[in-house]
Amino acid sequence: MWSEPAYAPTPAERLTAQGTGFRFIEGTILRFQIHRKLIYFDLSPRVALVVTHEDWKNYHRGKPRDWVGRHVVARGWLTESKGRLHLRVSHPAMLTWHD
Repeated sequence: MWSEPAYAPTPAERLTAQGTGFRFIEGTILRFQIHRKLIYFDLSPRVALVVTHEDWKNYHRGKPRDWVGRHVVARGWLTESKGRLHLRVSHPAMLTWHD
């Protein structure tokens, strides 16, 4: 069942604002940006994974730059804000790494 195309993650480059909601997405982390409360990991010019500093401190090891260049599959709620799509990662179980 899980090999069916309907259950495959959607590449970040193919996502649009009409595709918000609970999603299963994939992409390679191109860069990161650290803001006051959030860390953004860009999967495409319009799509980013978002991790709060608190969640980073509680759940993730290493530095944000360690994620750059890694291929990831993420699951969670995709939202749109200011022309960009964000998927907030609040727990490591929301990510699967494919190096």
